[in-house]
Amino acid sequence: MFGRILSSDVRAWTQRKLTYAGIKTDPESWVGLRVLIAFLFAFGAALVPWATFKHYVDITPGETTQEEIVQLMLQSLVLFVVAYAFIIFTFYMHVYYLMDDRTKRVEAILPDYLFIVSANLRAGMSTFNAFKVAALPHFGPLKEEIDAVASKATAGGSLSRALMELSERIDSEMLRRTIIFFEKGTKAGGRMAELLEVSADEMRKVQELKKEMVLQTKSYTVFIVFIVVFIIPLLMSISSQFLSTMIEMRNEQAAVFTGSDVKLLSILQRQIDISPGFIDTIALVTLGTVSLLVSMFIGTIGEGKLLYGIKYYPIVLVVSVMLYFAFKFVVASMLSSLT
Repeated sequence: MFGRILSSDVRAWTQRKLTYAGIKTDPESWVGLRVLIAFLFAFGAALVPWATFKHYVDITPGETTQEEIVQLMLQSLVLFVVAYAFIIFTFYMHVYYLMDDRTKRVEAILPDYLFIVSANLRAGMSTFNAFKVAALPHFGPLKEEIDAVASKATAGGSLSRALMELSERIDSEMLRRTIIFFEKGTKAGGRMAELLEVSADEMRKVQELKKEMVLQTKSYTVFIVFIVVFIIPLLMSISSQFLSTMIEMRNEQAAVFTGSDVKLLSILQRQIDISPGFIDTIALVTLGTVSLLVSMFIGTIGEGKLLYGIKYYPIVLVVSVMLYFAFKFVVASMLSSLT
């Protein structure tokens, strides 16, 4: 029921993503189930403000005012929207990582597959048989998809159409270029065995260059992660503790300030509107934002994809927040030992 609400374009987009991820499920059922799960969890999150409210939810004079009811409704609405969006995004990221893993597995063994196809062609096999027999069992998703499209070609479909369908079932630009190259070479009547060997050799060189580039930039990634996880929490903990110390000194009743202490007295007596709790909130928001940006940076450096680095975000965020409170405790202990 929930899945049928979606438009035809959204259903087509969902079907394409599920196919790339290797999920053989009807898109309406898949989307409907997850929309229902997200709605139930979001509804549970919306009930949290009412469940934790200090009064029973009963609109009676003297117990719950209209302003409190409005505030509770706004909190529930915000929690509902945030929880719903978070769960839907989590489901999407799950499919995204399945797609990415499938693409990596195919591209990793694609050069080997092309070498086997080339060897089969040199052995005198036809193009179709060389294409089909080269799909070995340990090739995983590539083997499954080749068997599927080969069965359609055997049943009366053309090999060219089967190859194009294969490129539509695996989200790999490398595979798409290879299939286009394979089709053009077949139509032109070129030496396909030699062409496929050259193509496979170029793929391996590109993959090796990519690995070298990732290794060369890994030091920059480690340095940036070190700053976010260690340096920023340390500086923020020092700032928070310094502010707390200044507020305590201002609140203490100084005995007598004379002479050169007049300037210090004027500093301590100034109104400080920022509280340590506000500093903690700013620190957590900053750490959350910077951790997200660094995670996306890692994904861009490693795989050339922003969303790929999202999986590092919880780790970077948790470690940086834990170190912030740990540094804050250490700085407070050091200052208390000095006084």
